[in-house]
Amino acid sequence: MALLQLRVSLLLALRDAHRIRASLLARATPRVLASAARTRSPQLRAAPHDISADIAPPRCAPPPPPPGSCSPYAAHIASAADGLTGMCAPFCGAYVAACGAELGLAADFCATRSTASAYCYPDYAAENLTPSSTALQPYWPRLDGHGKLPTQPIGMFMKPGGNSWWIVNQRGQISQIRNIPGAEQLTPILDISDRVIQGGATGELGEMGLLGLAFSPDFLRTGYFYVNYINLARFTVVARFTFASGKPKKTAASEVQILSHWQPYENHNGGTLLFEPGDLADPYAAGKTGYNLYIPTGDGGLYGDPDPLTTVTLNSDSELYLARDGGLYGDPENRAQGVNDVNVRYGKILRITLPAGTNEGGYSIPEGNISAEVWAYGFRNPWKCTFDRAHLDAPQMWCGDVGQDKFEKVIRVLPRQNHGWRNYEGSSLYSPPKIAYVDPDFEYCHGGVTNAPKQCAGKTFTGESVTGG
Repeated sequence: MALLQLRVSLLLALRDAHRIRASLLARATPRVLASAARTRSPQLRAAPHDISADIAPPRCAPPPPPPGSCSPYAAHIASAADGLTGMCAPFCGAYVAACGAELGLAADFCATRSTASAYCYPDYAAENLTPSSTALQPYWPRLDGHGKLPTQPIGMFMKPGGNSWWIVNQRGQISQIRNIPGAEQLTPILDISDRVIQGGATGELGEMGLLGLAFSPDFLRTGYFYVNYINLARFTVVARFTFASGKPKKTAASEVQILSHWQPYENHNGGTLLFEPGDLADPYAAGKTGYNLYIPTGDGGLYGDPDPLTTVTLNSDSELYLARDGGLYGDPENRAQGVNDVNVRYGKILRITLPAGTNEGGYSIPEGNISAEVWAYGFRNPWKCTFDRAHLDAPQMWCGDVGQDKFEKVIRVLPRQNHGWRNYEGSSLYSPPKIAYVDPDFEYCHGGVTNAPKQCAGKTFTGESVTGG
């Protein structure tokens, strides 16, 4: 991610930024963060052996931390489809005591949203709990713990040409803060919370919302930046805004929508937006007419990438979607594998070319895509991706792709290639038939998975899904 890509010349800033990121993510991220990377050349592989995995019974966790600062806790979403917060009951009680007032949680929060599932947090990985964040010191002591920092940050991005962070809040806001420990206030940049839907049981705990930000390579000249959000009609929207310093309402009014597609369910929406490192390094090169924007997308959501939808009922207030056979799971529609049909934008890395230095909207399709906007396919939910900035001429993208419920992976994305889902979860067969696909570069298992394949040996897991690349 961007914080891990700062160069040696910014070593001190990198050190501080790491502390900031850890402190913010520990407050209230939509998922528990777990990411890893391993360097080896990705390969196309065909048909590894099938894996049989069993889920062990839940373990007993040590007593939860005492109530106090909200910092050691994180909102752990077990299922965006039904809105359950997957905390074990004792931990949930301590969470509400520590965070309830700051996050506006209802008094009966745990009665309706804790779970006795074998996957409840943190019981099922009790012996390998991530060290408490209470040992970390807040980078912005005048803001942290005083209700002034965003409670649902999904990312921090260094504003080009300055020494300030833009913090993206899932509820639909972007704020700016100076990169100095003595910073005392957040400056509003953008508020589109009236256009954004987040989902979940209360409307504020789901996987939707404002999910991504990317500064245009020519931001210093144009003020253009791009965001990825889910609108009130449950469409993914990629839109451009023009930054107006000190005028957040004017910024919000400048929206130009670039691309959109409907989300059949609340989860698996992707969200990252990326420009190529070469364009960022030299945006004004002679002959430059456009910039390639990459848009990782999820497979459309619910469990196991389910059936095609057969009944759609709409009214002015809500939308009702009924799956084939009336079932929750159904037969696979396999959206992530479709590259030439209505499923073309689900479970993919999209690539489009945006015109440089113009206020016109629209985009074009660059050469080398598979079909339409599709650059690579076979992903479940690549929520966080990044480019290796050492490769300016031949961009190398890395993604953390969320698994179903047993295996997580980090993968180097190969253009025009199939990355496996839903035939494979990680490198384990999930839904036959066996196919040729890109081998994960790093893989690990959920806690409680027995008969683990060798690629997971010695790699413990304390969260629900890989959410960083």
